[in-house]
Amino acid sequence: MTPLFDLIKTYTELPGPGGDEWIVQDFVQERWRPHVQEMTLTPVGNVIARVGGQGPRLMLAAHADEICFVVKYIDDNGFVWIASGQRDPEQRPTLRSSVFLPWGHPALILTETGPVACLFATLTGHVLTPAQRAMTQPTWNDIFLDVGAPSR
Repeated sequence: MTPLFDLIKTYTELPGPGGDEWIVQDFVQERWRPHVQEMTLTPVGNVIARVGGQGPRLMLAAHADEICFVVKYIDDNGFVWIASGQRDPEQRPTLRSSVFLPWGHPALILTETGPVACLFATLTGHVLTPAQRAMTQPTWNDIFLDVGAPSR
C-alpha cells in the first residue's frame, strides 16, 4: 500500500457519528499541530489550520461526521437493535433493492467504556415469522448488530 492510501484509510476509519466528531477532530489536531503555524477549533467543530508562507493558497475540506445509527435496545439474546441516527425524519435512509445492504459487514458501537466491534446482521429464514417471510424488502427494523454476546 502507498503512504497516501494508508493515510486516507486511517482518516476514513475514524469513528465520527454526527454531533460527536471529537475523535476525528482530536486526531487531526494532534497530527497537524507540529506542522502548522496556527490551529483553531471553531464552535461548530471545524478544525482550521494555517501553514503560512507565500504564494498560492490551498484549502482542504472534509466532513468529520459519518452516517450513524443509534441503539434502540439490546434484547435478551445480546443482539443490539438500531435505528437511523438522522435527527430529521425526512433524512432517514430507506431500504430499497438498489441500496447496498450491510449484512455481515463490520460496525463499531461507541460506548462510554470504549468501542465494541460487531457485525451487521438480520434474522434468517428459520426464525422469521410468516409475515416477515412475505415481505419483499427488509426495513431498518430488520437490522441488528451482533457483538457475539450470549445474552443481554
